[in-house]
Amino acid sequence: MEEKTVKKEIEQIKENVKEIMNYDKVEEMLSSNELNFDFKDVKYKVKKPSFEQKLLANQKKVSKYVELLETKDDKGNFIYKSEKEMRKIYKDRGIDIDDLDKQYSSVETARNNLLLKLGKAIKDEAPDKEMQVYRDEIKLLFNRLQEISMEKAVLLDTTIESQVNIFIFTYLAFLSAEKLVEDKWIKAWETYESFVSEEEGLVNTVVWHISLLSKDENN
Repeated sequence: MEEKTVKKEIEQIKENVKEIMNYDKVEEMLSSNELNFDFKDVKYKVKKPSFEQKLLANQKKVSKYVELLETKDDKGNFIYKSEKEMRKIYKDRGIDIDDLDKQYSSVETARNNLLLKLGKAIKDEAPDKEMQVYRDEIKLLFNRLQEISMEKAVLLDTTIESQVNIFIFTYLAFLSAEKLVEDKWIKAWETYESFVSEEEGLVNTVVWHISLLSKDENN
């Protein structure tokens, strides 16, 4: 079976088993162009960024990248390093991020193979016990993928690329966020500075929602 055909079949199976895997809520969120949530009795709305907003964010991205690239400490040493540099530093210290990438790929392949088996089991109306085994194994692999992603994210958190990505999601969140005031949706924050000065829990919640809305565009 060709790779493209396999990928297409896996995506279709993912759709077919959403209810079984209990991912409905997340999938529903991902299919929307806007997300609503409450924070301390205030209603907020985050919209999928417009083309104009993405252009503006991209301009900020370039400026931020250059800023981080040129930032030095009091001794004249560059503060931020690229992902490539950090991978080498970690490897010299016995931490192989390239190996984490290989682990992720291996686990993802195993999960996709199980999704294919589960899809066939559903189609063949296999016994619930058999399908439950597949579901449990898929959940374990899904959790392992999350663990690897988190471990890698922590290790590379200080790299230029990671800091730029965090900035972009935060800036897009600022641009697209609205709040409900007297039955009218208005821009939640007038300036980026006022947004990032907000309570950390609120900022993180807004950024998380914008990352969900932007997921498909960044994969």
